[in-house]
Amino acid sequence: MPRICWQATSDGRYWIDIALGAYDTKLMIDTGVIDPRQRVAFELEPALYDLLVQRNQIKPKGVKRRRDSSGILVNLDCGEVSSQLIDPVSGLRVGPLIVADIVRTFPRIPNRVGVVFFHLLTDCTVHWDLNSRQWCVD
Repeated sequence: MPRICWQATSDGRYWIDIALGAYDTKLMIDTGVIDPRQRVAFELEPALYDLLVQRNQIKPKGVKRRRDSSGILVNLDCGEVSSQLIDPVSGLRVGPLIVADIVRTFPRIPNRVGVVFFHLLTDCTVHWDLNSRQWCVD
């Protein structure tokens, strides 16, 4: 797999190109999105999650219980999705095909990719160049 890189935006966020099923999208990297069971790789706002369900890109798995930032337990719709990195220059899908869980979160929260996705990128390396503010995978 060739090295592919994304530049941080002016507000310091990293948005990377990922295919979720047959749908190409940009997701914000969030190192705070973790899952002790190493399954949940993506958290999507309702509109995109529902679109992917309608287009049969997500295999529903029921609900996942999660504690929100205020400590309250909430039920979130959960499914399974195939995913793959997209080279931002060529637009081609690259690297291994990853199957992981995806949850439906709340409106106005950015669509995010968490560390589980990167843990599942076997035989790949993530480089976070803090000087040039680039996130790269090779």
